[in-house]
Amino acid sequence: MSASSEVLEDGLIRRIFAVALYPEDVNANSDAPIAVLGGLTEELKSSNSGDSSQGKLLLSKDLLDRVVVSRLIESPPDNYPQTPFQYLLGCYARASNEGRLKQVTDSPNLFAAVRSSKELIVSYAGLLLIAGVVPQSPEAETRGPLQLVDSIDAQFKGPVAGAVALPAGFLEEFCAKHETEGLDQIMRPVVKEYSRRVRATSPLGDYVTPLSVIRFLTGIEPLARVLVSVREWLPDLKDVTGRGIESPGSSWLGPCFSVSCIPDHVIASTPSVVASCFSNFESRRQGDIVNSMNALRMAARQIQGELHTIIKALLGKSTRDAMVGWLAAVLEGNGERAKMHMDPDRAASHGFFVNLDAVLLKLCGPFMDPSNANFWKRVDARYVTASPRISFAGETRLAMNAEEETAWRERVLSSLSSSTSAGSPPEFHFICECFFMTAKALHLGVVKIMNERIEVAQSLGHMERQVVQVEAMLPSLAGMPQERQYQRYVTETRLAIKAEQDKALAVETVLGDADFMGEVLAFYRLLSSFMLCTACPPCGGNASAVQLPLPEPPPQEFASLPEYFVEDMADVLLYVSRAYPHLLQNAKMDELMLFLVVFMGSPAYVRSSHLRSRLSEVLHVWLPSSNTQGGWRASMRSQLGSSLSYLFAGHPTVVSQLVPTLLRLYVDVEFTDRHNQFYMKFQSRQALADILRYLWEQPQHKEVWHAYAAREGSGSGGYVRFANMLITDAIFLLDESLKKLQEVKEKETLMADEARWAALPEQERRETQSSLSTTGDQLRSLITLAQGTISTMSFTTAEITGPFLLPEMVERVAAALDYFLKYLTGSERRKLAIREPDKYNFKPRELLLSLIQVYLNLAAADRPGALARAIAADERSYSPQMFPEAAKVLGAAGLLPPPQAAQLEVLARRVEEAVAAVKEQEDLLQDAEVPSDFQDPIMMTLMTDPVLL
Repeated sequence: MSASSEVLEDGLIRRIFAVALYPEDVNANSDAPIAVLGGLTEELKSSNSGDSSQGKLLLSKDLLDRVVVSRLIESPPDNYPQTPFQYLLGCYARASNEGRLKQVTDSPNLFAAVRSSKELIVSYAGLLLIAGVVPQSPEAETRGPLQLVDSIDAQFKGPVAGAVALPAGFLEEFCAKHETEGLDQIMRPVVKEYSRRVRATSPLGDYVTPLSVIRFLTGIEPLARVLVSVREWLPDLKDVTGRGIESPGSSWLGPCFSVSCIPDHVIASTPSVVASCFSNFESRRQGDIVNSMNALRMAARQIQGELHTIIKALLGKSTRDAMVGWLAAVLEGNGERAKMHMDPDRAASHGFFVNLDAVLLKLCGPFMDPSNANFWKRVDARYVTASPRISFAGETRLAMNAEEETAWRERVLSSLSSSTSAGSPPEFHFICECFFMTAKALHLGVVKIMNERIEVAQSLGHMERQVVQVEAMLPSLAGMPQERQYQRYVTETRLAIKAEQDKALAVETVLGDADFMGEVLAFYRLLSSFMLCTACPPCGGNASAVQLPLPEPPPQEFASLPEYFVEDMADVLLYVSRAYPHLLQNAKMDELMLFLVVFMGSPAYVRSSHLRSRLSEVLHVWLPSSNTQGGWRASMRSQLGSSLSYLFAGHPTVVSQLVPTLLRLYVDVEFTDRHNQFYMKFQSRQALADILRYLWEQPQHKEVWHAYAAREGSGSGGYVRFANMLITDAIFLLDESLKKLQEVKEKETLMADEARWAALPEQERRETQSSLSTTGDQLRSLITLAQGTISTMSFTTAEITGPFLLPEMVERVAAALDYFLKYLTGSERRKLAIREPDKYNFKPRELLLSLIQVYLNLAAADRPGALARAIAADERSYSPQMFPEAAKVLGAAGLLPPPQAAQLEVLARRVEEAVAAVKEQEDLLQDAEVPSDFQDPIMMTLMTDPVLL
């Protein structure tokens, strides 16, 4: 090596390590204080080591180790402004800078010196942090590996006193060098520190720095391998519960998912989102609230983007199994969230699951479109039966009981074991695992939050009504001992309502996020396609090719799917349609519509009639808003207008199957496998009736309707069963309505009698008022449902009358109509005269008109006179004054046009003729001896159509 090269190498090493062998070599312009290594100089002189130039010793790369030992261990300088670790980082930074100089890159010897210097620095940095062989101050000794945090902070946040910003490439080289030499001891406290910082921060705080650091750390592959093997990677959630995943002491990754605008009673993140953005919201400008929500949503997107990058890095080849196992274990460890009444102290927070859902949805992004061929190659419905990571045991299946599920599992495991090595668990592709994990995560996350939000809204409504009632009572309690107690109740309840309303805005910030919910809807579109193609394997991944009826029995792969796949889809669609209908206007909905129609009408595939009725409820909120004209549950309808009307007429299967499906479902919901099934069926049927009314007005659907009625309108056919259910419901609902009307009438009469009312004790008056309120609510619901049922009979019998006039049906129809007509036209109607009928949605004239319309529809098609004879035979309710009185009431209100009045008069005349005919027959038979073969053996009456058995 030439003398000039030796001099250059000496200068390079002195600049990198900020050292000098001679005091006169100290450079005052150095960016770090220069330490004179006098001891090393004497050592080199005595041993004749080192190159020399003009009588002075020179440093070379062969002396690098002696330089570092002398500088750090043998003769460290006193009062040096940097700790040994920070000094080494500075050396590494200077080495990197030197290595970029052209003079160095052009010289193999100098470049080798730089490379050797960096390797040595990395080695001694490890010895310093791991082995403790380098003397340090007590403060630095105590801080230990967290000295690395100071440098990382200086790199990501800005200058930190006494710290050198982490040089580019240092940590990557450090981790590669020490991966198997104690790297876990160094990095555990570092990553836990940043995990702690993330957990304590809200979206309004500095979440960027700690998340960016963790993203950086997990992007270093050797370090990632170490981080997924440390004790704080994945705790046993059976011991620490699902909530434990958010503790930095249990998991360094879990707390990263806790940053959310949804408040949590355990994690006190700062600044408080609710206090800063939504407190006293009623006094804030609406624009300010919207701006706050938009800002929080932007923060959420950034947070979830960072988390996605972290998870994606950990899904690299060497750490994929650990990362997938972590995701699965988190889902398995949070079964508490699947409970109807969740214990929040034993489950991960809502915010955690929102972020987990968002990340999993992003991982599904590459195969989210149902047309993606790779998805269909990789997804395997047997995952829900044989997954070694996620257990679906205990879940109610769509079309399997427990015994069938056990037998199917044995078959699947036997089949899969033949394709894997002995003792190995079944293996599924990542796409398959990601798909089913996302379905479960949404079940535990977004769907749970939506359902809880609905429950809270209902609870707040109940609390508000109670407060209003108590406030109305306060004047009557003035001066009484109870006044203070009730006033305190009002104050505390108002505060509780306000606090919950503030929190609700934070929840709605998440659920109203168009980007996030758009991904949720896209996933359920994919799930609907998957389920359609699993039910109909010939579809081959093309859900639009499904053919009805589906083959029976259903494929076991479909039958074994959890019920909550369908229920969650319905819950999400209902919530979004009602709360954020604008999110559906640009969404792709065809597969979802096909899913609804196919499985509403396939009881062998979805055994729960309650579940199938939930699907019909989705259709109900999708109806054009003008259809029901503010009718049943109008407030629960979405404001989609006609933007989704194309779904009802798009796919051929929808057109050909929707009406028959709804008519069959109308009957099937008689038993909904729910504890309150008796009352739920009426609400379900009213929703079905609204849909049917809309379809009745669509020519292509009406054509299908007529064909179905012709095919199923006799014997035990489906349309006869539908007609029978209409009559059954009408009888019950109208009868219950009449009873409640009389109860309301009695209480109103009592309260109107001032003397009697004043004589009652205060407690009894309050109970009577409360009872009137409860009865009124029941009456309002019954009346609405009853009028809806009669309205359905009215419009359907306008063109389809045959099933109602069958011999086995007509007498029942006549008896039901006559009974209620008697109450609306006879002397009994005085019992129904309540003070505020509109308050209870009781419109007697409209109800009377609907009843008369049914009479007229049936009478117009009743050429043989079966209806007239049935009315005449109704001794319980029929009277000759019913029809004339009905015409008088409706005529006075201008509700009965002359043509219909004439038809009603004709019907009344035919009934009277039938009455006369019956009387004439009775007179003829009065003294006749009827042979026993022609008599009904039970009733002892003359049989009209006897059959000899």
